[in-house]
Amino acid sequence: MTHEKITRIQSLAASCGVPCDTVIYVPDFEAPPTDDSLNRVWGPPVGVDRDTWPRFDGMRELFEQSSMPEGWDGADTRMEHVFTIDLRGLEGIGAPAEARAMMLFLSNASYNEAWESGTSQTEVVFLDEAAVARGLCREPLPPRDGANTEKRFTLVPIRVPAGVFAASADDAALGELRKAIWQAPARLGGAPIWLQGEEGGDDEWGGDDEGGDDEGGDDEGGDDEGGDDEGASAPIQAAPIPGRLAGGGFVMQFDEAFADVNLGDCGVMYVMGYGAWFQCY
Repeated sequence: MTHEKITRIQSLAASCGVPCDTVIYVPDFEAPPTDDSLNRVWGPPVGVDRDTWPRFDGMRELFEQSSMPEGWDGADTRMEHVFTIDLRGLEGIGAPAEARAMMLFLSNASYNEAWESGTSQTEVVFLDEAAVARGLCREPLPPRDGANTEKRFTLVPIRVPAGVFAASADDAALGELRKAIWQAPARLGGAPIWLQGEEGGDDEWGGDDEGGDDEGGDDEGGDDEGGDDEGASAPIQAAPIPGRLAGGGFVMQFDEAFADVNLGDCGVMYVMGYGAWFQCY
């Protein structure tokens, strides 16, 4: 996210005429993080090893709908590490108080079926300070056809009115601020701005489709280029992660401008303490 867009949100919040009683955090890719910051998109996860790396047992079936990574051995069902968020100093985002880091793992970035709450194709992981002290995982990343480049960022806190997340289209000041927040590639804190309506309910205003471009394209099936793998061993089950903590409610939402993940047409992924899924047009 650029400094210009961050400044616009700050300016709109300051001029909306109501108290700014809620803090949100947006990523700044132009400001380098401190050396000890854990904030990264792609790259290795922290605090896990090959045994504890989250896995998705349906990986073969998923690859058969997209493309089989070259050299995949049939047993490596590790999910992709999408990002790590450094939680130091962050308030009011639905993370456990003692958590130092949050990570999102996804079955497969180029094609996935994580479009329902409760999906097993995503995993949200909170780790305490002792777990983070184990450092970055030194194992090779899971094989994938696409090569994602690691990105580092800082998180910028912005105070906004709590009412902006429930603002109607008729409220000009809050509506303009809501639109600017919606257009952020990622945002932690506050409440979700649903693209297609909250699960189990309707959102008559929701977001609009200016929140990011879908550069991932549609997946029309693809061929299975991996060949037969009848001799492969059974998928390995992940061991529990020492220092893992249970999460709660809404933490963040993001689109493809933050992490190059196939989220369908102009999709948005919603990250809760208990899991993540996306909505799209």
